[in-house]
Amino acid sequence: MPLAKAAELPLRQGAKGYDMCGVPGDDRCGGIAHGSGHAATLMNDGKLLVSTSYRGGGQVPDENVARAADFLLLHGNGTNQPDLIAEQVERTRRVPGYHGQPIVFNEDDHFDFDRPWNNFVAALSRHASWGYFDPGAGAGGAAARGDYLNGYQLVPVDWGINTERKRQFFELVAAASGSVTRMAAGRDAES
Repeated sequence: MPLAKAAELPLRQGAKGYDMCGVPGDDRCGGIAHGSGHAATLMNDGKLLVSTSYRGGGQVPDENVARAADFLLLHGNGTNQPDLIAEQVERTRRVPGYHGQPIVFNEDDHFDFDRPWNNFVAALSRHASWGYFDPGAGAGGAAARGDYLNGYQLVPVDWGINTERKRQFFELVAAASGSVTRMAAGRDAES
């Protein structure tokens, strides 16, 4: 399923809890607008695909979200054991209402890309996607500010592949996808 465009719509907290704003007429709002306070939307051939993001710590979607969402968003934050990431995907697939939607880790600040079994590899091993959330010095939940060097999350940001962590991530993506990165090609040419 090609996904053309992504955006996050902030939710407004009303007297009855969260309701989805910005998506008029979407009758799934009661089921979707339940997670961490942001509803993720994607455009696919003119259809608005909707989901919600849950907090980390191994949480999986509730049944009402599993029934209503077009894709399921998980967080790996707070989960530093790859086996738990794999198990989180399996628990998500067992939620009543799950009907084969894509499972997406939209945020995980645990890396260990130099190890053969890490959160990224664990998610892929269960056919889930894994979102690279790099807050620089804030990885693992520490407080941090953007320093225009580390991470991609905190502004100001250097969007280049300019740190060892970023290089390791893109090398692992290249290995998982069967492609060769310019970095690897450059190193081979230098040797």
